[in-house]
Amino acid sequence: MLVERKCIDLTSLSFDGQEMPVEYVKGNILWKNDEPYFQHIVREVEAQPQPGLFLTPKVTGKYVRLRWALNRHGILKSDVFYDSKGMIYRDIDAKGIGYHRGFPPRFLGIRFPEMESDMKMRGLLHYEVAEKDRFITEQELHRGGLRTARHVVHVELDEVVDMNGNVLSLEDAGERLEMNLVGIRPVQVRRAMGTTSRVQNIIFCKESNNQAYVKESLDDAISLVSLELGQSLKPHDYIAWFAETHGAQIAKLHHKVGGWTDFMGQIHGGLHNVTLDCRLLDTYHFETPLAARLRDEELKKNVERDPKLAWLLEPRMTKEEAQANNEKGFVEDKCVNMRITEWLAEGVDEIYPIGSLKSEVQERFEKAYKNAA
Repeated sequence: MLVERKCIDLTSLSFDGQEMPVEYVKGNILWKNDEPYFQHIVREVEAQPQPGLFLTPKVTGKYVRLRWALNRHGILKSDVFYDSKGMIYRDIDAKGIGYHRGFPPRFLGIRFPEMESDMKMRGLLHYEVAEKDRFITEQELHRGGLRTARHVVHVELDEVVDMNGNVLSLEDAGERLEMNLVGIRPVQVRRAMGTTSRVQNIIFCKESNNQAYVKESLDDAISLVSLELGQSLKPHDYIAWFAETHGAQIAKLHHKVGGWTDFMGQIHGGLHNVTLDCRLLDTYHFETPLAARLRDEELKKNVERDPKLAWLLEPRMTKEEAQANNEKGFVEDKCVNMRITEWLAEGVDEIYPIGSLKSEVQERFEKAYKNAA
């Protein structure tokens, strides 16, 4: 029997739950998840006046909730439901809805003057990135038994909203911004998650001495995991569960899927890509067999367009070298993900003083990894 434990209303969080208006914009549904427990989300998208939506500074009567540090995301709703395996879902995340920043948040369109170099465009999600993330998440991670956000609907946008609230076609917006938005093919993704809060949020706010935010976010995550497990977890129980769960799923990623997270190559060290209910996100930078195949297919297309690039298709390492490279990647990835768990444990200990958990976390992670390998 599930323990009835109320999850925190995210609108009460000190850094979370801020609302911002959205406008429906034209687009085309590219892909829909056909699993039955996601159909209520699909139907809601199909029933909208237009399939896309975008942040706007204008009052529209339609809103999404924003979570701090997730600057191109919005939470559409938070209703608990389960899949056939008992996995819990609550937050329905929309990614690629325009750029917001700050607290209280400000809508900044997709570009504003203070941005430079690779930051000239924010708030959009490229078609190729969205598709790669979906392929790896759905075909490799989910099928491999890993916890992850599930892709539900992909919408290719035909329109965006500027900082003044004007709805523009991609052509018009591109001309104003001197960008080829049509070539980018911006896609908006609806994902079913547990909580959208990341380990990075806990670490950053712990360093900023915002303990109220950390406690509210951790309380919410503990409550959500308790609901999923049918147990009333204490903070120590929660971090023990996280260490064992994360250790097991990283082992599955390495030895069942045959890939690794490549968190070492990320500026945030992977902290932004693991949620507080232990789900792996944004898998488009993972190194997996499917990622390698997609990369080879793209290389072949480039060679067809320009035969001078044929050298790119030449084998760069022998089979033995590739195996050694994989094993090295697994070792490094295991260390990075264990460290993510340790950082979370440090954040938990600051809020609920229960003593240093570093050794216990390492042991639980290591044991779960070995058992699942």
